Amino acid sequence: MTDAFKAGDIVVCINTRPNPAHQPDPAMLLRLREGAYYRVAAYLPPPGPAGLQLVGVDHAPGDGWQAERFRKIEPADPQFIALITQRELQDA
Repeated sequence: MTDAFKAGDIVVCINTRPNPAHQPDPAMLLRLREGAYYRVAAYLPPPGPAGLQLVGVDHAPGDGWQAERFRKIEPADPQFIALITQRELQDA
């Protein structure tokens, strides 16, 4: 859900296809890579399409990338990290 985005979140880009109705300059999309990870600098809530400003990726002033182009990466649960670490040590 796009309303769950906030500054500092890590997101993955899932869509770089042009959308002429919202992004009149398809060349702007060359700044994004599908499958690449980005850090959210700011979340731009509705009214209008929800948007994200990304650290290190230029965008129009006061505008952002369509939030629907991204999925938030949730941090791993500490118990899961401990389990994976334990298994890696056993396999070593």
